[in-house]
Amino acid sequence: MPGLSLPMMLAISVAGGLIGALLLLFTPAASFERIVPWMLLLGTIVFAFGKQLGNALRKRMRIGNATVAAMQFLLAIYGGYFGAGVGIMMLATWSLFGLTDIKALSGIRTLMVSACNGVAVLCFAFSSLVWWPQTLVVMLAAIAGGWLGAHLARRVATAPLRTSIAIFNALMTATVFWMTFL
Repeated sequence: MPGLSLPMMLAISVAGGLIGALLLLFTPAASFERIVPWMLLLGTIVFAFGKQLGNALRKRMRIGNATVAAMQFLLAIYGGYFGAGVGIMMLATWSLFGLTDIKALSGIRTLMVSACNGVAVLCFAFSSLVWWPQTLVVMLAAIAGGWLGAHLARRVATAPLRTSIAIFNALMTATVFWMTFL
């Protein structure tokens, strides 16, 4: 991230992930179920129109280190609370700052997601609320999907990759809204 060191970004991501995990552990499940569709919708819109929104935003204000740090902190809270799609949310938000090369941002995104999700996993593991057999299945599927996705992403040009991700996000968001509110 421009102007912020990697250790600073990691510290912000760990702190936010911890807060998000604690929020999830200590708030009612109904709150989570109601907020998830809106978080997905926000991420979908920012990812799909991030470049245009970022250009408009940068014309109106200067985005400095404090703004980048605050946004990363909020993203990490989201990651610790919800987890799903936080990598896409990071890419979407970073595009507001003018960082739009998905492939170049892949490494730092993976590290920041791992930081906020890792601290959340530790919180959940120590809470005794984890169903370990199901967790192991999801974990193995996530590892396989991440590995396969990384290999496929290297072979696809950036523009079609962004378009595919935006379409998938829109379909996923619509499905979650439908399942939650109908």
